[in-house]
Amino acid sequence: MSSTEKQLEEIKRRYADLQKSIDESKKRLKTLGTISSAGQKNHYAIAKPSIPVLHRKQKMLNVWCKKNASEYRHKNRIDIDGSKYVEIKNASRLVPVSHLDAGACDDEKKITIDNREYVRQKTGSFKLLDKSKEIQELCIYFVTTGNCARKSSCRYLHDANMKSLCKEFLKGTCYNAYCTLSHKPTQFNSPSCKFYNTGFCSNENCSYTHKKDSSEAAVCRPFAVNGICPDGMTCKLRHEFICPEFDESGTCHIRFCALPHPSKKAPTTKMFNNVRNEDNHADNKAPLRVDTTGNSENSKLWSSVSKGLESLLHETNNHSNELSDLSEDSDSEQLPQKSLEGPDGLEHNDDYVKIT
Repeated sequence: MSSTEKQLEEIKRRYADLQKSIDESKKRLKTLGTISSAGQKNHYAIAKPSIPVLHRKQKMLNVWCKKNASEYRHKNRIDIDGSKYVEIKNASRLVPVSHLDAGACDDEKKITIDNREYVRQKTGSFKLLDKSKEIQELCIYFVTTGNCARKSSCRYLHDANMKSLCKEFLKGTCYNAYCTLSHKPTQFNSPSCKFYNTGFCSNENCSYTHKKDSSEAAVCRPFAVNGICPDGMTCKLRHEFICPEFDESGTCHIRFCALPHPSKKAPTTKMFNNVRNEDNHADNKAPLRVDTTGNSENSKLWSSVSKGLESLLHETNNHSNELSDLSEDSDSEQLPQKSLEGPDGLEHNDDYVKIT
């Protein structure tokens, strides 16, 4: 082979390698935006994403966020740069559930939540960098029904003490001998006592949790939807069985939502089984409301009223105990009856009148 042929073969090989590298670059650049020719052969330059491409990506993001909002409605929201996210797959990912700008998804960003570092992906979600910091979440099927088809192979946690409370049991109408829900009210599955939050709860066997909830706080989504909250009394959100979407925005996009809405008359669950919530304090009584306006005279008035009411309740209990003791004594005593001998020689009671 002559030297000219060798040079020709070398040029062909270099041209094939260059063409291969160009094809690989095209595949990589498709994810970043459109590719436009710069006017020279085999030379390409990166252009900004065109408006139609951004519109398509934004539309896909909006559909995905709406789907996530419905699928993960039982998870509390995390605010990141004005957008709301939720933790999924044992806190290994953060997915958006509200409007997300498609133009900002290409920028890599790192955030830290509870000593866990995440990095943003091109899809807009965040991925956990250290998988050893994953948190094992509760299985929603085991929590809401008491059973899980995967059993021991389930990747989520099955805790017998973390089951939703049987509402039929509180009503006294649970006749199912094989009921798999919890029949024991705790701070994790029992809603907050409204009487305790308004000032005073006199029920010593109150089944509701004596937890202070702020009226400005949002509804705890895991508790409202699944009936369980792993944080219990330390949770800063409200533990109520109401629709969290309606509570936040005033509208509910969930079709056939089974949770009550505040605008409608929410059904009240009357308790017939007074099962004591063991997580409440020993006294089981909330202090009376104290005035917080800063006026010393008002605070003194509230303190005197609270002392007077407490003493009145104490006296009422004492009087009720005395009356119950008197009724028991009167029932035990029997009045003697006089007996008279009648003309027939038989004994009669004092209502017998002897006629002469």
